[in-house]
Amino acid sequence: QEAFGLIRRIEQESKVVGLITDALMNSDLNSLLSAIDDAARMVPPFAHPKLDEAMRMKDILEEEKKLRLKLRIANENNDIEQIVALMELADEMGIVNQETENAKALLQRVEEERVTKLRIREAAALKDYNAINFLLQKVSEMGITGEEIEIAREVQKEMNMRLAALKNLALACNSRYMDGILKCMAECEKLGINYADEIEEAKRVKHELEQEQQAIATLLEAIESMKLDVLDCAIEAASQLGISKQSHMEFGDALLTRDAIMKKIETDQKKLALELKNVTKGSDSEAIASAITKSMAAGMMPKYAAEINTAKEKRRQIANQGKARNALELAIRTRIMERVGDALVLADACGLRGKIVDDARIIMIELSRKNEVFQNIQLAVRSRDVDALGKALKEAEILDMDAELDEYSELQEMKHSINRDKRIAEIKEKLKQSIVEEDLHSLNKALAMVIELGCEGDADVQTARLTQKKLTSQEDFKNLIQAASRSLSVKLQSKAGITSADLEPLSRALTDARAEGITD
Repeated sequence: QEAFGLIRRIEQESKVVGLITDALMNSDLNSLLSAIDDAARMVPPFAHPKLDEAMRMKDILEEEKKLRLKLRIANENNDIEQIVALMELADEMGIVNQETENAKALLQRVEEERVTKLRIREAAALKDYNAINFLLQKVSEMGITGEEIEIAREVQKEMNMRLAALKNLALACNSRYMDGILKCMAECEKLGINYADEIEEAKRVKHELEQEQQAIATLLEAIESMKLDVLDCAIEAASQLGISKQSHMEFGDALLTRDAIMKKIETDQKKLALELKNVTKGSDSEAIASAITKSMAAGMMPKYAAEINTAKEKRRQIANQGKARNALELAIRTRIMERVGDALVLADACGLRGKIVDDARIIMIELSRKNEVFQNIQLAVRSRDVDALGKALKEAEILDMDAELDEYSELQEMKHSINRDKRIAEIKEKLKQSIVEEDLHSLNKALAMVIELGCEGDADVQTARLTQKKLTSQEDFKNLIQAASRSLSVKLQSKAGITSADLEPLSRALTDARAEGITD
């Protein structure tokens, strides 16, 4: 009996576990509740992990059932706030079903409407014509209404009017009709269109038309003036603006007027060219200058450039010859070789001929010879070549170069040096003669001259110094002995006579003289 009871119990438990397992796999709340009831009726009470799992799943499925009901009601009522809160809860619980999908779709629709309204509000604020058209088409398809939509439609209407005004302005610009452009620009201004490519193009075309009108007026004034330069400027200015005789008859009139002026100018220029050619043959600088001025004023360049340049060159030659003549006169007066040479170069360059040029050439030859002699003197001075210097000085004397040589200090120094050397030789000869003759007086005079000439260091002078010292010493002892002798002579004639003490000075003097080698 117990065995049968145990078998039934096992069968019941197996059945309940199977029911719970199927219910869990299918997330079927009703099947799960039925299986849990079957387990609760079992005696003794049924205990199994699957039953615990079933109890937890029951709570989850019951919460899910409540959430699905709330979502269905919120979806039906378009309660966005409630839907958002319930969807957050569903996400936390990991619930996905038809109600959550419907809620997501509704939220996406609401978000798309919000974004679309925001975009259409921004497009209207920015007056983005293409964006406004696209978004209005979209909200029409979506069936969206609201204040933003109406504002966008008003902006669209206004922009359509602006586009139409700009289109009309572009057509007016293409026609290049000033009144039409001004009228369309006024309409654009009325609509508050302050900047657009069409407005800028209209301003450009308006400016061009104003320039054309001004150019035509200038052409008419130039025709009246009958002045070629004024007419050329007006024609050039009109051409740069694209004005031609095909587009404006005033331009053709200007061309005809110019042709007539050019014919008259050509006749006048031929007369002036002949006058210029004739005066160029002469040497009247003022007449040539006048003819050149009239030719330039008549606009004869570059057609008569050769004639004008020839006249200018002739006038320049005359002016240069005047400058060369003045330079020659000044150079001849100053007799400075560089000036004479430069003046002759100027004369040769401008073709100056005549007596003044010949005189300058003669002076140049003379000055060149003087310069050559002066250089020879300088070379002789630097090399201390007395013979060469003497030869050069003779030539300088022939050329009357005293004034030039007086200012040559180095030459004067060399002359002084030559004289000094000559005097030194003479003094040395006197020294030798005085030494031989032992003539102290002549020796002293000669040595005094040695000091004056600054040659004390010479060997002959040193020898003379020694001789001077010796002769001076001899003279001193001689004088001393003579004085002692005169004193004895005086005392000899006295009543007292001479004592041994009176002989002492003479004896001492003789002794000192012998000590110095004096025996005479």
